Amino acid sequence: MSWTNQNAANRIFNVFKRFQERKGTLYEKDIEALKTINTALENCSKEHVNDNLLYAKVLAICLVNELRYTRDIKDAMRCVSSDIRKPLNYHLDFLRMHLNEIDLEAHFRYLGMLDFDFWDVTQETRDKKAKIIQGIEPEMIDKIKHSWTLENVKKSFYKTANEFLQDVGNYK
Repeated sequence: MSWTNQNAANRIFNVFKRFQERKGTLYEKDIEALKTINTALENCSKEHVNDNLLYAKVLAICLVNELRYTRDIKDAMRCVSSDIRKPLNYHLDFLRMHLNEIDLEAHFRYLGMLDFDFWDVTQETRDKKAKIIQGIEPEMIDKIKHSWTLENVKKSFYKTANEFLQDVGNYK
């Protein structure tokens, strides 16, 4: 049951509690009817999630990741909701940019540019950095920045997504 539905059900229960506290007449059938409705809502919610188990798992993972940054479940839910509303191509392009960024960082690490202490400003370190920078070919950097095209990312993404969807182990 969503938090919204749960809050609505709780409000109804609270109305009945307040009514009973004011010495109103509550019939056992009213209480049983409320319990039945609450159970039906919970079961329906569980069934809907079980029918979409892979989505539910990914949503839980996204919420956990957002909670690491926001430290608040409501903010995490807003962030995830905002992300889900964006089109798939937006996310795939964002994935493409990150993959290219990782490749570029790996290339810089290979060249030794990331091995320096940021606060080391000795002449020797500056000379080493200058030598590495002189050896960098702009064409190579440009090639690395664009090694992952949107077409390649989409092709790999759809293949991976289909593999996840077809793996029955993902539905446990």
